[in-house]
Amino acid sequence: MGLATIPTIMYGSIADDILNIVLEQDQTTHDLYVMAEALFCSNEESHAIILLNEFHSLQQGNLSITTYCKEQKHLTNALYDIYSLITNHTLILNVLYGLRKTMFGAPTMIDM
Repeated sequence: MGLATIPTIMYGSIADDILNIVLEQDQTTHDLYVMAEALFCSNEESHAIILLNEFHSLQQGNLSITTYCKEQKHLTNALYDIYSLITNHTLILNVLYGLRKTMFGAPTMIDM
């Protein structure tokens, strides 16, 4: 693979709307990479705040316990993907405190 192939691969792997934001005239491949990385990294912190809010405010409501736990796991994985780690202890507490009222005694019955 020659050096000329690298920009072609990068242009082909970045969505057009993102490419329009980060692409500049007479730009090197490295510059393109740095601009694209900066665009995504600048969104990580605000994305983490939104996900953490969703995670801590998630309630079981009318969801089945299986669906509720899958949603908790989905949010935990999404936070992990942007380097905002949730400990097992925090996950367990969040699951327990988000349970519907019929399960209200569960957090106090579990020996921590």
